[in-house]
Amino acid sequence: MDKKLSIVENIRLFNRFYFVKSKLLFGKYLNSNYSAAEARILFEIFENKKCTANFVAQKLNLDKGYLSRIIKRFEGDCLIKRTPSKKDARFFDITLTSKGLNLVQGLIKKSNSDIENLIQGLSPDDCEVLVSSMNTIIEKMENIR
Repeated sequence: MDKKLSIVENIRLFNRFYFVKSKLLFGKYLNSNYSAAEARILFEIFENKKCTANFVAQKLNLDKGYLSRIIKRFEGDCLIKRTPSKKDARFFDITLTSKGLNLVQGLIKKSNSDIENLIQGLSPDDCEVLVSSMNTIIEKMENIR
């Protein structure tokens, strides 16, 4: 078998495995009212405290129209607040409301608990190998576009 094809197939195998293990197949992320993509967008806003939709679109490689619809939903759900950017009037700064902050913190807590449950059968050494392997994946794929 072609070596490149073998690599591609192994990456796809890992992606399929991880997708199931991380419970991303379910319609709503961690029993919330939001998809994994929507939760990831909220987390990005949380991490950056204040950002623009353009920043989020670039960071997560999202279609701006798709992101715009999600941002509108978040506004309707009172999860975010948009204010005109002081740096560039063409853009809006996005911040989480207290409701949005509570939601994200709850999702983080639930995600942490789920991961703790997932790895509870691993030894400390196995956990170190797992984390090291994940860091290697990130390092090798980080600059791929």
